[in-house]
Amino acid sequence: NNTRNNTRNNTRNNTSNNRAATTRETTPSRVLYRTMEPSLSEYEACQVSSWYLTFSCAFPERRKGLTFHTRVLDVPKSFREYLEEDGVRLPPNTQPSSCLSCKPAKQVSGDDDDDDYDYWSENSSDQEDDENTTPASQLSHDSQFMELTDQMTVAIKDFGGFVIPKLNWSSPKDAKWINEGTLKCQTAGDVFLLLKSSDFVSSDLELLSKQPLPIQLVLRKWANLHESQEFRCFVKDKRLVAVTQRHADQYFEHLPQEKDELLAFLEHFLVESVLERFAAGKVPSYVVDVYVDRKDRCWLVDFNVWGERTDSLLFSWDELHGWGNDKPNEIRVVETEKEVRPHPLNNFRAPVDTAHLASITGGSPESFQVFMDLCQTPGESDGVCANL
Repeated sequence: NNTRNNTRNNTRNNTSNNRAATTRETTPSRVLYRTMEPSLSEYEACQVSSWYLTFSCAFPERRKGLTFHTRVLDVPKSFREYLEEDGVRLPPNTQPSSCLSCKPAKQVSGDDDDDDYDYWSENSSDQEDDENTTPASQLSHDSQFMELTDQMTVAIKDFGGFVIPKLNWSSPKDAKWINEGTLKCQTAGDVFLLLKSSDFVSSDLELLSKQPLPIQLVLRKWANLHESQEFRCFVKDKRLVAVTQRHADQYFEHLPQEKDELLAFLEHFLVESVLERFAAGKVPSYVVDVYVDRKDRCWLVDFNVWGERTDSLLFSWDELHGWGNDKPNEIRVVETEKEVRPHPLNNFRAPVDTAHLASITGGSPESFQVFMDLCQTPGESDGVCANL
């Protein structure tokens, strides 16, 4: 009995010691990997300008390309200075196409002597000029900036009248509220307005300040994509390990029944067309967004760096980082309406002024609605955007 007890105790102690040693050895490396910043080569590979040519004419004998028509524009220094400037002022001779382009009260008051008044381009009288900034009113004298504006207008026309803008990595989807809830732009003014209003674009600018990469303006042809057919694929060490529906804030009835077939279909597409082509195979881990159209064709929407900077949606980065080579790949979709998750952009759906207005009305939805009903919509009273 004593021998059996000693053996049991020794085994228990050895197991505990081994577990503790394993924890001490593995936990630091796991945490270090989880917080590791993507390398410059990874960031560079995920820029649209780096991968677009590879996939825009990948299989000419079968398809014209695997992604949407895109134009990448090099920008002058003044463009970056303009984006980093405080306030939202549009360059001269540009106007948004949304309701925000309506004339302010000062212009519609019948003051014919002020026909050149431009609400979006005027600098406030108390704004101080700084030698390191480029106020909107000065951009009319910047030939490179005006040339960029002309190039944007040409691109919009060439792409059928509508484009989606983004910088090197991010689109201004957090600022859609200021463009009537869409990224669809039909004027250069729409593009400027979205970029100037976006925190995501500011994040790109901050990242570019730390990387030896030039800022680029990307205009992509507008496509009306059905949200149920957008998917995010996680590639680790050149192997598809996970797929999730792109819009986890919605339940699509057909996806749970089709998910296994979708996983096999997407894996075949990536193996055949993407894994060895992206970055010439030099970047093994990344995230790619794809779209499946009604003809069962896959389209590449975007590439993103592997890591916390990219939304993992229905997965967690802890499990993605720890995905072993012997673990089979997996697809996740919202299985029931109860599993719908909050929209990740809920905090960006309206300006902070809306929260202030809500506090004025005591937080009551009914009182807030009554207050908003009192606000004029464009065209109802002197063309004033009183509801802004």
